[in-house]
Amino acid sequence: MLLGRFLLGVAEAGFTPAVYYLFSKWFIRAYRPLVLVIYSALLGVSSVLGPTLAGFLVEGGDNLDIASFPGWRFLLLILGIFALIAAIPARLFIVESPAEAPWLTSLEKDRYQAILDADAERANVPSVSSWQVIRDWRPWVMGIGFFSMFYATYTITVWAPTIVFGFQQQFDTHFTTLQASLIAGIPMLFGVLCAFAAALLAGRTGRSAPLAAAAALIGAAGCVSTTFATGPFSTIASLSMVALAGQVGANLFIPIVTRVFAGSGAYAAIALVNSMGAFAGFVSPTVTGWLADLTSNQNSGFYVMSIVLVIGAGITVFTEQRAREVERSRIR
Repeated sequence: MLLGRFLLGVAEAGFTPAVYYLFSKWFIRAYRPLVLVIYSALLGVSSVLGPTLAGFLVEGGDNLDIASFPGWRFLLLILGIFALIAAIPARLFIVESPAEAPWLTSLEKDRYQAILDADAERANVPSVSSWQVIRDWRPWVMGIGFFSMFYATYTITVWAPTIVFGFQQQFDTHFTTLQASLIAGIPMLFGVLCAFAAALLAGRTGRSAPLAAAAALIGAAGCVSTTFATGPFSTIASLSMVALAGQVGANLFIPIVTRVFAGSGAYAAIALVNSMGAFAGFVSPTVTGWLADLTSNQNSGFYVMSIVLVIGAGITVFTEQRAREVERSRIR
């Protein structure tokens, strides 16, 4: 069981960086922010529907009443079958570049590749090795910025339901479980919608970093305003500002990486940055929960998160400046 979970984690760890890398091979820089938002929005939908579906499968497996095969095993079996089925179209249709796409004609491949090549030539990003990426300070700094955005996302994902259920004691409200679940989902829905709008704007301007930095600062303000909220509406509004930082900031940060690194170096850089962001999934809920237990309230966790987001905004601006310097040096 432990070996199986370890191998599953290894497979999952490389999935998102591979997707980001494929996006860089299929879409020009102006379209990447929007594509990343669509991908992340679907991940958000799965995080909402997944637990519900899992609950049904576990209950269904228990109702089958098969000896030595409880509901959680039935859940893993069905998920494994789904993964195997999904692997078939993935193998047939996911290719590394348009030149390898069997559904395109030779003329379409040439035109598509010419557009991508022209965009890459304008960017003038040289390919570097994975080892060069690891020794480079830039992806590590980018990873810290990405970590700060995901810090907000994971905090909202984990703690929003707890905060909403606490409204009854704090504000004397009465919600059913379904109502509380729907209310807890409002901040993430708002964040996803803002991410779509920001991605469209970033696609027009060609610069995603200013929007990502602004989103982080808005999230920091939302963290502070959450501690002064006097009712459910103001609390949800403040949490929505924090969710905006996570959704907009995280999705607009990766395009900066592809402006600095290309080829196998881009995959390595994205993997490194994404791994540091994923680490926030452990740090954020743990630190927030620890501070809540230590101080007997949740305000301290939001103050810490506001500081993290301000640092993330600063790193985003700093990284953008470095990216522009690199681009100007290549033009010379």
